Amino acid sequence: MATELGTLLAEIHRLRIFIRDLQAEIERGPRVLKAHQTKLQKQEAGLKLAHDELKKLQVTFKEKELSTKTAYQQLARYETQLNEASEQKQMDALSHQIAHTKQTIATTEEESILLISEIEERQAKIPELDAALKKAQADFITYQAEGKDRLARLQADLKKSTGELTVEEKKLDPLIRPLYDRLVKAFSAECVVPLENSACSFCHTSVTQQFIHDITAGKFTVCPNCGRGLYIK
Repeated sequence: MATELGTLLAEIHRLRIFIRDLQAEIERGPRVLKAHQTKLQKQEAGLKLAHDELKKLQVTFKEKELSTKTAYQQLARYETQLNEASEQKQMDALSHQIAHTKQTIATTEEESILLISEIEERQAKIPELDAALKKAQADFITYQAEGKDRLARLQADLKKSTGELTVEEKKLDPLIRPLYDRLVKAFSAECVVPLENSACSFCHTSVTQQFIHDITAGKFTVCPNCGRGLYIK
């Protein structure tokens, strides 16, 4: 059966656990915000990279087009020269140049076709990346707005609970308070824990019936193993 001291320690324990969890949530906020920022930055970098790579491909394609146009012009000149040539040596040289130029044109045109295909694929992915970026931006804005409201609520709850804890701790017997303060310094939120099934709920060490009798008699006792204050709910 819970004693007056047990009821007081149970409330102190509840408040300390609640305060610890509130503080953890408050500290978690900046980390979550940073994660959203990192995600947003990755989306921005990904979209920029996609645009940059697409631009490079388009520049390369134009260079190929120019190269092909120049090669066709050169081919036309070689063919004209071949028609006008009278010496076999000159004709052989021009024929070789014509064959080489045709091969160059074929290779360049094949590369251009492949470039067109890749450009079309990358262009098709841009809207998807753009949509992902917009979603990340919206998520970030939403989290910022909600995060501010949530932080305000958490801080208000923390202030209220800290005040309630101070009130409850003042109810402790002055003879108990020094030991309690040492336990707080050592174990923080878990400075006092309930006794469950004749054992410490923190380290699960069983206690004797005499130990239980001391607790029910209103004596502030600590676990013989982990040293935390014990109470019966």
